Amino acid sequence: MKENDLLKYFIDSGTKNIENDTDTNAETFEKTQLIRNIVKERQPVDEIRQNKEEILILLIVWEIGLLKIYKDFFTSYGVRVCTVSSEEEFLGFARIFPINGVVADSQSVVNYGDEANKLFSELESTYPFLRTKYNPETNGFDCFYRDNSVRNIEDFIERKCMRFHSRPLRSSQRHAISLNVEISPEKEFLRVERTVTIDISSTGLFVLSTSPIWDNAKKCFISVKEFRTESLIECNIRRRIKWGEKPFAIPGLGLEIVTIHEVLQDNFQMLVEKWRLG
Repeated sequence: MKENDLLKYFIDSGTKNIENDTDTNAETFEKTQLIRNIVKERQPVDEIRQNKEEILILLIVWEIGLLKIYKDFFTSYGVRVCTVSSEEEFLGFARIFPINGVVADSQSVVNYGDEANKLFSELESTYPFLRTKYNPETNGFDCFYRDNSVRNIEDFIERKCMRFHSRPLRSSQRHAISLNVEISPEKEFLRVERTVTIDISSTGLFVLSTSPIWDNAKKCFISVKEFRTESLIECNIRRRIKWGEKPFAIPGLGLEIVTIHEVLQDNFQMLVEKWRLG
């Protein structure tokens, strides 16, 4: 997919009118830079709270007239959004970009196919997720969040999305497979933690971890005992959950595989396939 194909789905505080398709060269350049920054892999950050201008919201609104009302609101509020206005766009774009939250018009999340409904549920369980309904009498939005901690869209953005580290929705299914592993933030294995995997997929894994050696670490190198090889798996650390940080959550590292020997990759695929077939 080309950058130009993505431009129409994005707005930022510089967008004036979604009907106006006559961007100047400077405006087009600015939008292109926005796309490049979004698609570019982002390393985890230490700050708990991000600036409003740094976050990206997935906006799901099927009806074109309502879409303009929503876009005007987010433009005036100064928050970037990636918009989808059809089931086809939703299925095509929902997994691509690292987002901080989802705002979905209530009319857009009912009466659609099984694949779309499954994706809605996956988004709702992964990200801050706000269902909204435009109220023409108040010229505002009625909001429905999973608890009573959110009153309006501004509240949702500031209290939920700005505190949520952006990441794309994983495209490969993970399976609860336990492997004995040794992990280290250095390729030379200067510091080592012995632990187990909680789940794995063909592209990543989550490992149990409580060691302080992961403070400020960006990389993780893994040796899998079951595979009986000295080859290491190199991963990027996408998220870290410290012990006691979240109620009822397993402390550990969410890892994305960067480099893996072909034989190890085959072993992973065989494990996943064996698990799938039971």
